[in-house]
Amino acid sequence: MHGFTLLELMVALTIIGIITVVAIESWRSSVLKGERAIGVGTLIDMQLQEEKWRASNITYGTLAQVWGGVTTSDDGYYLLAIPANSATGYTLTATGQNGQQNDAEGATSCATLTITVAAGLIREHPPHVGINHYSYFRSRTHFVAICFSPRITGVPPCNVSGSTSPF
Repeated sequence: MHGFTLLELMVALTIIGIITVVAIESWRSSVLKGERAIGVGTLIDMQLQEEKWRASNITYGTLAQVWGGVTTSDDGYYLLAIPANSATGYTLTATGQNGQQNDAEGATSCATLTITVAAGLIREHPPHVGINHYSYFRSRTHFVAICFSPRITGVPPCNVSGSTSPF
């Protein structure tokens, strides 16, 4: 007798189905993290433009002044905004859209990414957005490190500041 029984085929198809579901979920998670990295990079670029604007003006700039009024990230997965700006600080936000609003790192939602600068100190939210590196910024007389790594444990927002360079 040659061939497979119906039971053997059903077991094989069940195993293939389980493996496929796990692979698709893993792929989706990787795509969301990749788009999140682009969102964080866009916020960092916006932050640099804010500092450049402030060097020549008495206040930090609006979205139109520092980012040309563009309201979405290059890939279209984030809505960009500068909801607050003053002479001493600003807030930058990137709000997920087109599926990115479902992004999360464990129990922490990463649907809205925020960088707030107030009196020379930088806070980012959520504190761990899944990019495994440190970014160092010189803010007036302080160096501030913002961590973007789920492996780093600390008190949110995971800021490190000091008067000397970390380099």
